[in-house]
Amino acid sequence: MILEREIFINAFPKSLTAEVNSLLDKLNLTTEHKSSMFYLVSFDEEILKIPQRIYFNEPNQQNLSETENFLLDCFFTRHHNGYVREKRLRQIIKSDSYLATPFITLLLGEYVAEILVVIKDNLSITHLDNLIKFKVSNPKLFIITEQRMQSYWDCYFKWNAGKKVDFVGFHILKEIRNRSKELKPKDIQ
Repeated sequence: MILEREIFINAFPKSLTAEVNSLLDKLNLTTEHKSSMFYLVSFDEEILKIPQRIYFNEPNQQNLSETENFLLDCFFTRHHNGYVREKRLRQIIKSDSYLATPFITLLLGEYVAEILVVIKDNLSITHLDNLIKFKVSNPKLFIITEQRMQSYWDCYFKWNAGKKVDFVGFHILKEIRNRSKELKPKDIQ
């Protein structure tokens, strides 16, 4: 079994290192499959290294603080099982915290339409503003995310989703674009 403590730590801002370490001290996060591919994202002038996939078993979440639960939910949106990703997304999307934004953004570029529906159904103005701020800091990641969405639609959904404009992922992108037009540059901070 491999203990991937540094993978968890590197996925969050340094300002949360104490909370992350407290969480990791309470859990036994080991796995037989090492995470080997990562997204490097700019987050409040810091580079986070978020794993593309994690292979940990879901831990018992008893005796965790609200912050620790939130961090765990964010991290487990990277789980290899789509049901786990969706379950954890349902938790983090309740929050308007900017910290959830990189994890939500990465889910936009995945092939599980049900996850996209959860995002669409829960988008608030604050979420949209956070996504726009994150997009400005990570333009290449957003281009790749949009390209993935296009590829997954083309490969899996165009045959039964009807017109491209009807696909939920493109509705989310349209909402982001429309909100961007409403904002002034000083509003995106």
